[in-house]
Amino acid sequence: MGQFKIQNNQELTNKNVSLWRKGKQDIKKYYDIKFKKSTNIKTLVFGMLITAIIIIPFALILMQLYKAYVYHLSFCMIILLIGWVMLWICNGLSNLFTIKLSKLYYKENPKLEAIDEAAVFFYETLNPGFMIFTFIIIMFVFFALL
Repeated sequence: MGQFKIQNNQELTNKNVSLWRKGKQDIKKYYDIKFKKSTNIKTLVFGMLITAIIIIPFALILMQLYKAYVYHLSFCMIILLIGWVMLWICNGLSNLFTIKLSKLYYKENPKLEAIDEAAVFFYETLNPGFMIFTFIIIMFVFFALL
């Protein structure tokens, strides 16, 4: 009758669930899994490090464009918008790599193996809370530099 079946613990089980909802449920599953503190810190730090290695070349290009066109307000706003989107991608990549590294550390954990990294990447990249937070930070820094 319904489009998807929901269990008592609110886990989505149907394969026709949207990528957004699957990512939201999978990140909740990931946060519910208990890891060793040291492994949790390692996966977080290395996930962020891999993300930084990937995104730094693009950030450097964006910074050079910003320096070159700082006096053109419309172009400056476009560069800030691109930087804002890059921060979303960084958030998604960081979570993706953290989950992948956790899967490498805990190979026999069935709860961890059930998590779809692509869905988590999609959800965390387009996470509205992170979008609003980073927008406020970018606007604060932008107006502080004027």
